Amino acid sequence: MPYIPKLLGEYIECEQALKEAEKLLDSGSPDANAISRLEMILSADTDAMAMIRMHREYGNRLPVVLEMIAGIRKKYASLWPSEPVSAYEEKLVEPVTDAEMLEGNWAKCVSDCKIKSLEVATAREIAELRIRHGKDSVYCTKGSWVAENFNYLPDGRILVASRDFNPHFKYADQATKEHIANNEFYLKDEIIEGLLEGIKQGEVLLLERKNVPTTIHVDSFGKEPLTAFLGWNEEYGRFLNGCGITNVPLYIADKQNQAFSRALWAGNLNFNSALFGDNSSLNYNICRVSGVSRRSEQSGTGSTGPR
Repeated sequence: MPYIPKLLGEYIECEQALKEAEKLLDSGSPDANAISRLEMILSADTDAMAMIRMHREYGNRLPVVLEMIAGIRKKYASLWPSEPVSAYEEKLVEPVTDAEMLEGNWAKCVSDCKIKSLEVATAREIAELRIRHGKDSVYCTKGSWVAENFNYLPDGRILVASRDFNPHFKYADQATKEHIANNEFYLKDEIIEGLLEGIKQGEVLLLERKNVPTTIHVDSFGKEPLTAFLGWNEEYGRFLNGCGITNVPLYIADKQNQAFSRALWAGNLNFNSALFGDNSSLNYNICRVSGVSRRSEQSGTGSTGPR
């Protein structure tokens, strides 16, 4: 049964989170963002954490750690992050002010970005552009691919990859050709291994198909896992609410019998800013990306991931 080894892996991750939290708390000056992320793991209502709570030793240590974190949060309330952020989101703190719309199939868009020394905008950067330029701007009236993507494993796991771990960059031509032939872009073992490693680094978000919602209410932006990972925060939630959008649809692939990947498309406001994690249209020549200026020469190279 695949659930048993998966649960064991989650248990080990929770065990490591507890030990890491204790180490940070013992340091005397723990990083607020790091502690906040660990608190989110250790207070989660999951089967793995239930096992931690029942453990003779860890069950006694866990309440002490959570109490210490609560004390630190209260003492340093002004410095505490308003919402937990992922390691991936921490890298995207530099705001963007403008972008260049580039049209074509995925391979062409990626190539054009490289030629112009641009990067494909992330979901967070799209949200920033929409807020900055308003609901009548091209960023709101047109949808686009974003730098993150959805990867599907046959055991029901869905791996949402950051820009550096999105395999569609390294294999842009191949993925586009597969979609031209009406095929899936299937994931090699080495790509899967890289994505799983990305989970540990906070660069890949693990979702369970059975727990993926069909809509996300804007009031939960930045609090539920997917929007927190993508950087769709409370500010973007308020922006959408001001545009009359209260629920954002979320679409995932209707099958998952093999390991394959799909693009992530951020829909325009007429589509309620929907997240299309099932996009299999990398071959469409009328699609687009928003190209943003690179923050550094190292950004987006994929040196740490399977791109």
